[in-house]
Amino acid sequence: MTDVALYYYHQGVNFKAYELYGAHPAKQNGKSGYVFRVWAPHAKSVSVVGEFNDWDTQSHVMQHMIDNESFELFIPGIKQYDLYKYCIETH
Repeated sequence: MTDVALYYYHQGVNFKAYELYGAHPAKQNGKSGYVFRVWAPHAKSVSVVGEFNDWDTQSHVMQHMIDNESFELFIPGIKQYDLYKYCIETH
């Protein structure tokens, strides 16, 4: 689903990009949490920082998605209303 959604996003016909990007509740390996996705085409790295990791920029570094312009990370244990920001490092 994500690969198809990314393809349509880059074709300019994904009218529900809000379902792909941002923070969304998810479950992986039986653990509940949130999956974070952001489009940052010229970023060197992106991480998720918040109260849950004492705003540590190295704690939750996101991985490139298949399009090499987007980043993704699943963080178990995150709950709705937990404070977070994206830390984007440029070249």
